[in-house]
Parts: sequence; C-alpha cells; structure tokens
Amino acid sequence: MGKWVFYVGAYLGIALSLCCASPKENRLFQEAAKLLRSAQKAEESSYSQAYILYKRSLEKIEMVRSKYPSSELARDLTAGKAKLGPYTITELRETIIPQAKMRAEAEEDPLLCALLAAKSIKWGSYRAKALVEIASCYAEREQFDQALKVAGAIDWASNKVEALAEIACRYAKAGDREKASQLSTRLLAEAKAIKGPYDKAQGLAKVATRYAEAGLREEARGVLSQALRVVEPIGYASPKARVLNQIAIGYMEAEGMDEALQILSQALQVAEGIEKPNERAATLAQIAQGYAQAGKYDRALEVARSIKSAFFKSKGLYEIAGRYAELGEKENASQILSEAYQLAKRIEDAHSKAEALEGIAGNFAKAGEKGKASEILAIALQITQKMAPRSDHEKHHKAAALSEIAGRYAEIGLKGKASEILSQALQITKTITPRDAHHKAWTIYKIASRYAEMGEREQASKVLSQTIQVGKTIREEHGKGQILATVAIDYAGLGQLDQALSVAKTIEHPSFRPWALYQIAFRCAKTEGRARGKEFFHQIIRGVG
Repeated sequence: MGKWVFYVGAYLGIALSLCCASPKENRLFQEAAKLLRSAQKAEESSYSQAYILYKRSLEKIEMVRSKYPSSELARDLTAGKAKLGPYTITELRETIIPQAKMRAEAEEDPLLCALLAAKSIKWGSYRAKALVEIASCYAEREQFDQALKVAGAIDWASNKVEALAEIACRYAKAGDREKASQLSTRLLAEAKAIKGPYDKAQGLAKVATRYAEAGLREEARGVLSQALRVVEPIGYASPKARVLNQIAIGYMEAEGMDEALQILSQALQVAEGIEKPNERAATLAQIAQGYAQAGKYDRALEVARSIKSAFFKSKGLYEIAGRYAELGEKENASQILSEAYQLAKRIEDAHSKAEALEGIAGNFAKAGEKGKASEILAIALQITQKMAPRSDHEKHHKAAALSEIAGRYAEIGLKGKASEILSQALQITKTITPRDAHHKAWTIYKIASRYAEMGEREQASKVLSQTIQVGKTIREEHGKGQILATVAIDYAGLGQLDQALSVAKTIEHPSFRPWALYQIAFRCAKTEGRARGKEFFHQIIRGVG
C-alpha cells in the first residue's frame, strides 16, 4: 500500500527524507506543511494569526504520530530525522510556538512588547537598564510575580539590586512589609556580586535613598551600614569622598542626622587629600551641598568659601543659595548669590564665566528676583556672543552655551528671547564642517531639546529632522546609531510615535536599534500610547527581529 515519497515544499524548502508513508499520512503532513507556510506568511502582518496557524500545524503533525505511531514517517518525526520545513517537531513545539505565542501577546500589550525588545538588546548595560525599568513598571502595577521574574533575568548585579530595591519599595507601599524585608535581605546578598568597591558602595547608597523615600528607614540604615564597610578599600580620594557624601545624604533621608554629619566630616577630610585642584574643588562643592542639605548652612558656606577655584567656589555658593531659596529664605539667598556673582566676574575663561553666570541667574530666578536674573543672563549672553570660535569643537561649545542660556531665559518666562538665542545657536551649527558630523548632530539635537522643553513642539520636531539629516552622515556606526536612537526616543516623547518608529527602523546598529524600539514601546506602556493598535506594536516586534 505504501510507496516511497520524497516530500518537497517548493515555497519554503520543506523536505522529508525518503520514507514509506500511506496516503493518509501524506495528506496530514501536507496539511501541516501548508499551515506552517501560512503561519510564516502571517507573521508579516499578524503574530496573533501566525500563532494560531503554528498551533494547528503542530496538531496536524502530531496526528501523524498518534494515529500511525509505528509508521516509518512517525518514527522519523519523533527522532528528528524528518522535519516540517526547517523545523523538527521538538523545535516547533518548544521554540517556534512559544516564541509565536510571546509575540502574539506582545502585539496586545505594549509592556510585553517592550520586554521583547529589551531582551534583544546586545549590550548588557543597556539591556539591564531596560529590564530595571520594566520590572519597576510591573511592580508599580503590583504585578509582583512578573516584576520578580524580570528582575531575575538581569545579569548585571548593580542593576539587579536596583530592580529588587524598587520592587521592595512597591511591596511596602502595598502594605506587605514582610515581603519588602525579605527582598532587602536578598538584595544585600546580590550586591556582593557588584564588582569594585566604588560601584558597590554607590549602588548601595542609591538603594538606601530609595528605601528612605519609601519609608523603609530601618532597611535603608542596614544598606547604608553595608555601604560604609565597602567604602574602606577605595584607594582614590576623589571617588571615596564623593561616595561618602552620597552615603551621608542617604542617612539624612533615613533620619540619621548624627551619622550623616559624621560621614560628611569624614568625606571632607578625604577630599582635602585630593591632589588635582579642579577635582578637589568640584568634590568640596558637592560636600558643601551635603552640609546644606543637612541644614548646616554655616558649615556649608565655610566649606564652599574654602575652595580655591573661583568657578567651583561660585558654583558651591549659588547652589547653597538655591537651597535657601527653596526654603523661602530669599534674603539669605540673595546675599549669597551676590557673593557668587562677584566671584564669577573674576573667572578668566569665557566659557566657565558664562556657565557660572547662567547658574547664578537661575538661582536668582528661584529666589523670585527675575529682574536680577535677566540682568545677569544678559551679561552671560554677551560674553558668549563675543566668543570667536575657530575650530568645529569651539563652534560646538558656543552653540551649546547659547542653548543653555536660552533655557534659563525660558525658565524666567522670556520665551521670545529664548527662541531668538536658539536661532542664533542653530545658525552656528551650520558653520560646523561635515567632517565633524558627530558634534554637529548632537549640538542640533540639544537645540531641539530646548525647543521641546519650552513647549514649542512643532519647532522641536523640525530641528530633530535636521538632526537626523546630519546624523545619517556620521561614518562611525556606533555614533550614527546613538544619535538616531536618541532622536527616535525624543519623537516618542513628543507624542509623534509613527515618526519615532520610522526613525528607529532606519538604525542598523545591533544594540541602538532594539534600544530605540524598546523605548518607544515602553513609553506607550506608561502613557496614552498604549491605546495604539496591534499593527503598531507588530511593527516594533518585526523591527527587533
């Protein structure tokens, strides 16, 4: 009855080794092959439909084995010698169909779509960052099992610790302190895998601050105690002082002011040993902010005034003044800002002077003195406009400085002046030569971001399109992928999702492409974009491959 048949699927190269099969077996196999071809074709437009067809294909081929278990075809299918198209039955059942199911579900759920895109990111650091955000989103929705599953898939210890901390905080908010405490214990165990004492201490300090914000003060103190032990082996003074300052701030958040002040004193002692003048000045400015945050303003001012660098001394002072302004102590803020202003006028480097003046103006605005802020911004603008850049690098810095000043003008309500300055910055970018396409693209992008911050979405979109044009001329694939991914993400932020997707699909870099697609899907999951139809998310899934 049986005869030797050599099965060939012309469309997909579906083939079987020579075997003896009855007509009924042959018909079932051909039906399964046809369904498989239909499933593969359906993937072009609908993963939901493809999933159904893949399952039906498997059902048909399983019927061959169940109805004719002793046949040569059934035995070859079981042994993996005979294939349905390119797949063995095991591959179809355990790989292709689960993959199709996941894609079908991702078409319906933007967060699952984001997860699918995140898993395809090649670079570990980017993939880990994406998974932290997804785990946090699930925890925010109180889908804790899913949140923990995603966190468990993170292979960078510092990011896994961050995700577990966020989930613990969400458990606490939901009223389950026991689960939160258990996760905190697990977190400390996971933290042991973080490489390098600086990264480990910094990561733990960050976790403790998040715990304190969520009301988990006891857990926060436990983490901070561990962070302090980790700090000791750090050999370089600058990072050691910075992380001690961060730990001190964590203790403040956890209502451990005595410990915080002791650690700030330790940080200050370490900072005094930093050899590089600018590095020491920058670190002292940070510690001064730590004292200000602790409410020890006299000590904060003492530390800031001890700084030798006029730029960093000015910065330290105007940031302390900003703290006073936040407390409503405008007179104290104004006095300190006037002192910072006098210092700024002594700065010789034009870029540094303009930057310091811009910061002082911003804090005058915070103190309610918009007239004084405008007056100082005008000086900063004049200094910047007088710069005569020769190289592309200098042109980039001038345009970026103008963009920062424009942002300050917008903050005090002078959007017309801000737009005028951004136009000037845009004109400068046109003089940057094509050989420095990287800096040119990023400078134009920064200007677009300023327009977006000002609420001028249409102008922001236009300038982003200019960024794309320049970005595509970058020769180095990494640089090109990075700027295009950033633009795609910004389009999504502006609500222009179709444009965002269009740009993301042009990226060839193997990590920046899925990173951009992930960000688009994740923004949809967090915003009204989740109402987009299945076709939109289908395109994202196809985009990641």
